[in-house]
Amino acid sequence: MTAMTTNASPDSSPVAGSSVASSSTVYRNLPAEKLFLGTGLENVTRRKPKRGSDSVFISGPLAGGEIRFSGEFDAAGEEVRQQLLSVLGFSARSKVEKMLGFSGGLNHGIWFLSGTCGESGSDYEELVLKLVRCHRIADNVPTEAENLVKVHREHSSISKDEILAFPIKIFSCFDGPTKKHDLIVMRKVPGERLAEVICRKFYNNQLTLLDAIFEKLGATLASFHERYGKQHGDFQPSNIFYDDATDVVYFIDIGGMGLPTSDTDVELWRAFSRSDDPSGGRLQPDIARRACRSLSKRLWPCLTLAWNWGAGPVSLNASG
Repeated sequence: MTAMTTNASPDSSPVAGSSVASSSTVYRNLPAEKLFLGTGLENVTRRKPKRGSDSVFISGPLAGGEIRFSGEFDAAGEEVRQQLLSVLGFSARSKVEKMLGFSGGLNHGIWFLSGTCGESGSDYEELVLKLVRCHRIADNVPTEAENLVKVHREHSSISKDEILAFPIKIFSCFDGPTKKHDLIVMRKVPGERLAEVICRKFYNNQLTLLDAIFEKLGATLASFHERYGKQHGDFQPSNIFYDDATDVVYFIDIGGMGLPTSDTDVELWRAFSRSDDPSGGRLQPDIARRACRSLSKRLWPCLTLAWNWGAGPVSLNASG
């Protein structure tokens, strides 16, 4: 199985799964009763723990229970590792490795769990473990875990959607009597970030292949919006994975899915893609022209994505 990558906290986001929302100022202007009315957040219990921390306690199908640790949280340390392997049904030889380098501004840490599991002990699986904050940044801004519980309640089949890095379990992490974090467990998605795919294929002059990838991306985004009626919330090249072997597009870092934002997915793509353009601006108009030539009306989102890569309006009859 697969999934992944990145969460929404003001002090720490992307991987192949994470984020809570990029515009917290928008949420602060929304009354809580309007934000959560009819959303199913009755599945989330909020209570005031001792010392006034504002932790959110998760219940429902996604709840994985409690993980106990002392000091600094480390999923690869024996104290936490043994608890995870036991609850998730992995063999004792399974590996937990910390992700090196930048793990996303909104995450507190990323680890990869790989090994055998299942009743026969012969099924190999790779999971992503993402540590995120468990406190709200404002009274009417849900934590990433809260929002994922809400989305799951509204769309119970989403956990089986193979193109999404949706959580299979969320653990509450306690240091003594105090809840300090949420640990989100997801299947790891195959492939690599679209930002890297675009860069490599552009410099290898594989522009025809880029045409096909952008068409696939547009169709996948359109299907996502139609299926769930929600925005991804952090739609950018680093949160999109593409698997060359299977020609499948995956979306990760969906912790802010459906939350009110000031930007649509396409507008977010526009903002982020300008800084991610590997060609220093030369790639933008070329992708837009080539995408326009091969697009059909059903794949209109792909055209919009290409347009918003920074090229501006382009005629459907553009050549070159």
